[in-house]
Amino acid sequence: MAIINLETLARTFIGPAIEITKANIRKGMDDPALRAVHNRDQPNRVETLKSWFESYAALQGFTKKDRRKVVAGVLSFADTEGCHCDQLPYDELIDKFHRLHGMCGKTAPLTSKGKERDLISLTSKGLWCCYPNGVPMFDRLAQNSLWILCKLSQLRPKASVASNGRYAVFADVWFQIYDQVEPIIAQEADRIGYPYKLRVFDRMLWLIGQPNYAIDISTIRRLF
Repeated sequence: MAIINLETLARTFIGPAIEITKANIRKGMDDPALRAVHNRDQPNRVETLKSWFESYAALQGFTKKDRRKVVAGVLSFADTEGCHCDQLPYDELIDKFHRLHGMCGKTAPLTSKGKERDLISLTSKGLWCCYPNGVPMFDRLAQNSLWILCKLSQLRPKASVASNGRYAVFADVWFQIYDQVEPIIAQEADRIGYPYKLRVFDRMLWLIGQPNYAIDISTIRRLF
C-alpha cells in the first residue's frame, strides 16, 4: 500500500511552483532561448542559448570556446531534427535524447582528470528547448525527489527501460508520477496562461528536493 498521496503532495507544492513560474515569466528567462532554438533566423542564436545554459549552471567547467561549440551542436540538432511544442511519445523522447547526448559528447571537453563529462542534465535542457512540452529536465534535486516519491508511492521504473540508461529510467518514473498529478498542474498553469506544464512539475520536484525545511520561494535565489 502506498504511504503517500501524490495528489495531496501536488496541491501542497503547486503554489510555490507557480510562483517560481510567474517570476520566471517576469524575468523572461526561457522565452529568448526557445525563440533562438525554434527560429534559425534569430540573430545571435548561439550567444542567446549559451546565456540560457549558463543561467542554469549547465556549462560549468567549460571554456568560452567549448561552450560555444556545445551550444552550436544543440542548435545544429534542432535545425536538423525540427522543433515543435507538441508532446513526444516516450520512445521518441529517449531516441532523441541519446542522439543529442551523442552530439554533445563529441563537442564537450574532457574533465580536468581526462574523463568524459556527465552530460545528462545539459542534454535534457537542450532537448527541452527543442520540445518544451515533451521533455522532463534532468536535475540532481529532481532525481532525488523522484526516487523518494517512488519509494513512498511504491512505483518503480519499468524493467524494459533499465538498459536505456539513467535518463530513460528518470523519464519513465517522471511521467508515471506526472500523469497522476497532471490535472492539478494543468489547472494552475492554465490559470496563469503558462503553456509549458511539464516545467511546472520540474519546479515542484526541484522544490521538494531542496536541502532545507522551508518552501518559501523568497529564500530560493535561483529560479529553476
